[in-house]
Amino acid sequence: MKKRNNFLLTFSILIFLIILFSISSQAQSTKKYFGRSHTSYFLAEPALNFEFGCGEAHVNQLLHVNKKGELYFPVIGNLFVSKRSKDAENNSINIPPPHKYSKAVEDNSFLIEEAYNQEEGVVQHISHAVYFREPERNIFYSFTQEWPIGGLLHQLSFTIPYSFLNSNKGVGDLMFNYRYQLFTSDDWAAFSPRISIIVPTGNVSKSLGAGSIGMQINLPASKRFSEFFVGHFNAGFTFMPSAQVSFSNKRHQLTFWNLGGSIIWLAGERFNVMMEYLINDGSNIDEFGNVNRFTEKFISPGIRYAIDIGELQIVPGLAFPFSFLNEDNRVGMIFYLSFEHTF
Repeated sequence: MKKRNNFLLTFSILIFLIILFSISSQAQSTKKYFGRSHTSYFLAEPALNFEFGCGEAHVNQLLHVNKKGELYFPVIGNLFVSKRSKDAENNSINIPPPHKYSKAVEDNSFLIEEAYNQEEGVVQHISHAVYFREPERNIFYSFTQEWPIGGLLHQLSFTIPYSFLNSNKGVGDLMFNYRYQLFTSDDWAAFSPRISIIVPTGNVSKSLGAGSIGMQINLPASKRFSEFFVGHFNAGFTFMPSAQVSFSNKRHQLTFWNLGGSIIWLAGERFNVMMEYLINDGSNIDEFGNVNRFTEKFISPGIRYAIDIGELQIVPGLAFPFSFLNEDNRVGMIFYLSFEHTF
C-alpha cells in the first residue's frame, strides 16, 4: 500500500512541476496585463470530525484518529492595486490596454478557497464529499450555499456538514460566513477576507462536533497568470475557546492555522486540471485529555468540468488527496458537485 501511495504521490508532484515549468516559460515569453476572472472559492475549518469543504465556507469537519488512539482536529483548509507606471502617466511610453483572457471556469476549488465573491443575482449550491478508508472507512459530506448581498462587494454563506463515522452519523458543527471583496481580478490580484462563526450543533458524544463555539478568519487571494493558468493562496486562523471530546468532560482552548495554495491549468473553457497543497497546524486532545500540537499536509491532484444549461451551470469534480501526518499517510477521494444559477 505504501509503495503504491508513494508512486501516486511522485507522479502527482511530477505533473505539478511540469505545470510550474510551463508557467515560468510563459512568463518569460509573454507580456502579462491585468484581466478579469470569474467568481467563487473554498474555505477551511477545524474542529472535531475533519471534513473538507468548498465554496465560501466549506468548513466541514472530520475526525482523524491515529494509531495511538489520539484525536486530531485538523483545519482545512495581493494586497496590491494595479496602476500604470510613472512613465505611462507622463505619456513617455505607450501601454497596451489590459489584456482580456478567454472565458474559463476559475472557481469551484476543493481544498483552497478562491477570492471571488458571487456575482449579483447569482447563487451557488455546493455538495462536497470526502472518503477515507484509513484508519477507518469514513465519509464526510457537506452542503454549502453562497449568496451575494446587494452586489459583488458582500457575500453571506452557510455550510452544513454531515458525517458517516463507523456506526455514528449525523450533522456536525454549522458554519456561518461573511466575506468582503476588497480587491477584484481587475486589480493586481483578487483578495476577499472572510470571517466565520462556528456553531456547536454536532453531537460531541458521537464525535460529530467539538462542543464549542468558534471563530475563523481566512485570507484568500487569487490571480490569473496567463491564458492557461490561475493560482490561489490561503492563510487562515481558527480559535475554539472550550472544545471537548466524547471521552472527557474537560474543556480545552484549541487554536489552528492553515496555509496553502493551488495552481489550476485551464485546459479548456470548461475543463480544468488542478493541483492543491495545504498545511494544517493545530491542537488535538489525546486519550488522556492532554492538548498536543499536530501538523498535517495535503497534496491533492484533481479535475473539474463545467456544464452550461441555459442560465444554470453544473460543475462536477473529482480529486485524490494525499494526507501526511507523522507516520499515518493515507489517500482519499473527493467528490464535488456545484449548481450555480441566477435568481
